Amino acid sequence: MGNGLGLPASADVLAIVALGGVIGSTASGLLADRYPARMLLVSYFAARAIALLWLPFTDLSFLGLAKFGAVYGLDAALTFPALVKLLSRNFDRHIIGTVMSWMMVAHVAGAAITSALVGFIGLAGYAVSFTLVGFMCLLAAGLVRISEE
Repeated sequence: MGNGLGLPASADVLAIVALGGVIGSTASGLLADRYPARMLLVSYFAARAIALLWLPFTDLSFLGLAKFGAVYGLDAALTFPALVKLLSRNFDRHIIGTVMSWMMVAHVAGAAITSALVGFIGLAGYAVSFTLVGFMCLLAAGLVRISEE
C-alpha cells in the first residue's frame, strides 16, 4: 500500500503469497524426501535472492507484485521441510519445534533490524532494502554450501 496500491489489491497480492506458500511447502516436503537437505537449501536461498534482486526492477504495480508474490511465496515456504530434515539430524526431535520457532524470531528480528538500518542511514527506498536482503540470501546460500564440505 505504501507504493500506491489500494487495500483490495494489496490483500490480493498477500493472498497470492499465501497460496504460493501452500504449494511451495507441499512441493518442498516431497523434494526433502528425495534430495539432500543442504542441496535444497542452497537452491532455495539462491532462488529467493534472485526474486528479491529482481523485485526493484518491476514497476511495483499490481501485476508486478503479484508475479513477485507468487515466486516469493512459493520460495519462502520451501525452506521449512528441508530445515526440519536437517535439524532432525542435529537435535532431539522433541525440540525441533522450539528451534524452528527461534529461527523465525531471528528471521523477523533480522528483517526489522535491516529495515531500521536502511531507514536510519537514509536509504529508505524499497530497491535498497530488497537488494540488501537479496545479497544476504546469496550469502546464506554460500554458507549452507560451505558448511556441507
